[in-house]
Amino acid sequence: MCERLQQIVGRNVRTERERQGLTKVELSLMAGVSRQYLDHVEAGKANLSLRMVDKLANALDTPAFELLRELS
Repeated sequence: MCERLQQIVGRNVRTERERQGLTKVELSLMAGVSRQYLDHVEAGKANLSLRMVDKLANALDTPAFELLRELS
């Protein structure tokens, strides 16, 4: 996944997590990933697979395309 897209997904995951009032620990448990991995995702440093984007989207109860979408 290109760096720009990693940053977009990371920002969108963090924004949605915060909007829902979830901590990183809560979301990591819901998504079945470590909190450290979620730190990397939100920092835009994780090279996510589409499967992982789907896992995070499901945990956030949001469509996966919303995590991939660049917000203005």
